[in-house]
Parts: sequence; structure tokens; C-alpha cells
Amino acid sequence: MLRRARLRLITLGLASALALPLGCTKEPEPDALAVTVDGDTRTLDAKALAALPAHEVTVQEHHYKGPRMRDVLAAPIPEGKVVIAKGRDGYTQTLTAEAAQGDDCIIAHELDGGALPEKEGPTRIILAGSPGLSVRQLASLTVGDAP
Repeated sequence: MLRRARLRLITLGLASALALPLGCTKEPEPDALAVTVDGDTRTLDAKALAALPAHEVTVQEHHYKGPRMRDVLAAPIPEGKVVIAKGRDGYTQTLTAEAAQGDDCIIAHELDGGALPEKEGPTRIILAGSPGLSVRQLASLTVGDAP
């Protein structure tokens, strides 16, 4: 009986571990980023975002650091599609595939060597040369048709 219970616990633990990709959670953290590509949604927490290669973009006198959007999306954007970025406050911006896949488009999690201020973060889109496309408190990225 004890052996059967132990085997069941091991099996359940292994099944749980295999069910979720690294950095993804069943219950999204409040500050997690939902990324939807081709109808599949995955959730990236702060640890998963920090594990991606980080790049620095300078806007005026500020230095922002974080992974490139194309690395967060983890897939090329199909021709004719856009990236719809939405903040926690409902603010939405649409980025062309060219802008979203550019070297200077990052999902910033650092500002001037520290965490983003609460009113901006924990993540924010930074696109050098296009401050109007910035989305603070980023909640989701969706690759889809232009609205």
C-alpha cells in the first residue's frame, strides 16, 4: 500500500513537471506576461524573462535593459500580421512586424541599472526612436491581424 502511494506521488509530480514549459505557470503571476502566437498562449514570469538574452537601449539619458521582443515572441511574425501590446490599464498599441522584430525593440525590465519604477513596470516596451509606441506595465503581446 505504501509503495503504491509513493509511486502515485512520484508519477503525479513528474506529470506536473512535464505539463508546463520552463518559465510558464498554470496560474499566471499578477505581473506575468501573456504571449499569444498562432493562437497558442504562454505565460512568462519575471524569471523566464530575465533568462532571455538582455539588450540595452538608450532613450534620451535613460538606459533600458531587457530581452528583444522577437526573443520573447520566440517565432517570426508572419507577413501581414502585427503585434498588439496591451498594458494592465487597458492601453493598447499596435506594432508592425518590422518594428517588433527590430534590434531596438525590447521588453525592458531594468531602468538605469535597477528595476523599473512601479508606475512603469515590471515590464515596458521600449522602441528606440518611437517613444509613442511604449506600453507601460505590459500585460500581453498578441500576434494577429491589425485591429
